[in-house]
Amino acid sequence: MKKTLSTILAILFSLVFILPGFAETGLGGSVPKEKSPEGAKCPVTTLTDQGTCYDCHEIRQVDDKWKWVIKLRKFHELTDAYYHEDFVRIINGEVEGYYNMDGSVSVMAFKVFSNYMYQIGVKRVTIDISSGGGSLIDGWEICSLIQQMSNQGIKVTTQVRAYCASAAFLILVSGDIRLVEPTAYLMTHELWTLAWLKLDTPSSKEDEAITMRMFQDVIHEWLAERSGITKEELDKRVRHKDWWMSGKAAVEEWKFATGYIK
Repeated sequence: MKKTLSTILAILFSLVFILPGFAETGLGGSVPKEKSPEGAKCPVTTLTDQGTCYDCHEIRQVDDKWKWVIKLRKFHELTDAYYHEDFVRIINGEVEGYYNMDGSVSVMAFKVFSNYMYQIGVKRVTIDISSGGGSLIDGWEICSLIQQMSNQGIKVTTQVRAYCASAAFLILVSGDIRLVEPTAYLMTHELWTLAWLKLDTPSSKEDEAITMRMFQDVIHEWLAERSGITKEELDKRVRHKDWWMSGKAAVEEWKFATGYIK
């Protein structure tokens, strides 16, 4: 009886030391080397106070240490029509911006992206284009936002793997570095409008023609500056038709693109 009682006491005495270990480590898990995030610095702002850091950063345990890291956000357009991938990616250990332009161009979505790029302070951005275009005004404003990023020291790469057309073609040409697959299809064309049950007069049609010609001239002068084609040649090639070209022709013949995707 005494031997049995001694054995029971010995077991209970051992549990006093074993159970706290399980409670703290979680059934054999390792205890973090740092239990407090104090002193961890944001990799971009160098701030140590999480309350004053941008919303795009958070403190997370990495390799058993508390560190500031960049959140990988996802964004849905307000219309829920398109879903955009994460706005950042890691290439060779470096954080860069990434925008998947899949479907009709949307300046609303791109403004969210560009503002986010300024927040996290990236130096490189890649815009992956697979789009048939959309509103000229949206596309033209996106070109301006890309130029602004470039002026602020962000190197912008635009690239096309399959096809881009119309307003999306302008966005391709707006990049600092413009890459395509040799077999990609690219297209530009004259401006056109579509109206249902519209009432016109000779004067209104004349005014509309003058306005559209002004827009067309501005765009073609800009395209000529960023390529190897003259405005006059460009005017002829799109007159009354869509001008399709391969990625290879865009690089080697017309210089709309600067190289091939590697």
